[in-house]
Amino acid sequence: MQPTAPDSRTAPAAGKKTAGDVLARAKEALAKKANLKRKLDELKSQKAAPGADSEAPKPTPSTQAAQRKRAAFELIQAPEGASYARRRRTRALQFLDEEGKREREEARRQEEAATASAPAAQVASRREPPPDVEWWDAKILVNKQSYPEKVLDETILMDKLTHYVEHPEELESVVKEAVIAPAPLKLTRKEVKKLRTQRRLAREEEKQQLIQQGLIEPPKPKVKLSNLMRVLSADATADPTAIEKKVAKEMAKRHAAHEDRNLARMLSPAERRQKKMKKLLDAVPGDSLQEVKVAVYRINHAPTSQNRFKIEVNAFENHLTGTCVVGRDMTIVVVEGGPKTLRRYEHLMLRRIKWRDEDDENDENDEDDPPCKLVWTGVVAEKAFSGKFRCVDGDPKAAMQDKGVAHYFELCGSVSSAS
Repeated sequence: MQPTAPDSRTAPAAGKKTAGDVLARAKEALAKKANLKRKLDELKSQKAAPGADSEAPKPTPSTQAAQRKRAAFELIQAPEGASYARRRRTRALQFLDEEGKREREEARRQEEAATASAPAAQVASRREPPPDVEWWDAKILVNKQSYPEKVLDETILMDKLTHYVEHPEELESVVKEAVIAPAPLKLTRKEVKKLRTQRRLAREEEKQQLIQQGLIEPPKPKVKLSNLMRVLSADATADPTAIEKKVAKEMAKRHAAHEDRNLARMLSPAERRQKKMKKLLDAVPGDSLQEVKVAVYRINHAPTSQNRFKIEVNAFENHLTGTCVVGRDMTIVVVEGGPKTLRRYEHLMLRRIKWRDEDDENDENDEDDPPCKLVWTGVVAEKAFSGKFRCVDGDPKAAMQDKGVAHYFELCGSVSSAS
């Protein structure tokens, strides 16, 4: 009888696991876990019951691992004296720091008060007096305590004299020099106009960007009576009378806003005077850095009352200081002010005023010997005259000496002798 071959549908292939094998192994694992849990519960109950130590079985390695407690850190408290010493040390350091700050602040306050109360001359006088013998001379003198009455070979160390030159160290000045601000750059009219155009275009471009981003509302169309039908074609034909009244009201509103803006930009009387003064003097009134120019004129004869009035009034209008001294032999006119006002006054003295009478206009020596001459013009450190410009009669030499400018009279005398 031949053996029958196993059916492939019922018999599993060799080396392959079936679903039944996997299920059996899973049941085995669950049973083991359940037994282990049951044993652990029994051990816990035996420990909790009295007299269970004698009957309890010996713990297995797995139960020992479960029963082992985790070691904890034991923190040792610091003694009471250490924290007290630390607090005392911190307070002492804070006290010393505050005390040092108070001392430094008091010293700085006293130094500022002394510097503010003492003038520059006293600050300069605090320097040490000069020594009896300078250090550069003491190196070559035999007696280093004082200078000898006569310079002889016995009083000087000749071996110290060489052909080398020793340059002493420069000392810083006690008084600080005033810092002069640079003069502002002057622009031509064309450059000013170009800058205004660029600024206006930049503002308009920024406004258009804000409108595109939706940050500001676009301006409403300016409707006028001339473009009424073109802008509001449909509305204008519907009710022309009402639309015309509305447009006229908007035009009046825009005109009033324009007048308000002009009124807001208008300068006050004080600002207008200051602007006119700045334009005339090329500087702000009261500016200490403004240069003072002086012009000295010599007139060969005494001016008439009409010319004296012109000399005095024009000096007052141009904000010039100085004087006009009418003498027996000549008349001296001294004016002090800015460069622009002096140019205007020079045009008055040399070109506008007619110094000669009508009888002397045909004089042949007019070009060789003009009646009025510009003797000298230049820049000075400070003004010699103060107050209102006046024409007075007197001695020109004495008047110039009283103001400490006698050299003005000498210049006028030298010009007359040269001519």
